[in-house]
Amino acid sequence: MNREHERIRNELERMSSALPAAAAATGRVKDALEPSRLNPRQALDSRDYDRQIADYALESAGARILDTGDTQEYVIHDSSVGWVLHIVSALLCRECPGASAILRPGALPGECWAFKGSHGEVTIRLLGTVHVTGVSVEHIPPHISPTKEISSAPRLFQLEGLESRNDLYPHDFGTFEYDKEGKPIQYFEVKHPAATGYNIVRFKVYSNWGHPLYTCVYRVRVHGELASGQLPQKLVIDEDKTPLH
Repeated sequence: MNREHERIRNELERMSSALPAAAAATGRVKDALEPSRLNPRQALDSRDYDRQIADYALESAGARILDTGDTQEYVIHDSSVGWVLHIVSALLCRECPGASAILRPGALPGECWAFKGSHGEVTIRLLGTVHVTGVSVEHIPPHISPTKEISSAPRLFQLEGLESRNDLYPHDFGTFEYDKEGKPIQYFEVKHPAATGYNIVRFKVYSNWGHPLYTCVYRVRVHGELASGQLPQKLVIDEDKTPLH
């Protein structure tokens, strides 16, 4: 009888000691299944960030560059062949293929949209009509920069919402400052929320952190909620291409 009591007591002690570990594991699983509860400002890297908050300016999901206004792309090529390829691509596509880099994953040195000077703009068609709540800007950290500094990073920038590509009265979501001493990916909540959703936004850069020749924008993410009843642009395009039987 004493042996049976001893066995039961030992089993209860084992179960009691296991409960905290089980509770901790359950909490970790719950957090993993509910990424929306996390603060995007606390993301560790781009992969972690993209799992936490939807990006409606992602090219692979259907977003596209519409225009870059009068912005002049800054291109450095090591060979004459590179220059020829760049000129040909520019003639074939006015939408500035270099600017498309800001809609794609990638944060290695040079994987950016570089433009001359410190002023530039790009108009983006989002993947659908979106109630915009925030914007994120990404730049490489100094320690992976070949020059060990990031003076080409954008500083002051503005986000606008447009009813059409040539909207003369865009909605001003606010002007913000990217901190070159901060994290590579920085989230900015819009200062002036709009009552309506927008399918087109314009990202305007007014200054950089001191580079005399060019500014580099690595990635721009647009956050919010897809308007009710909206399908992502890519899904609409794909459905239009579905053959009839």
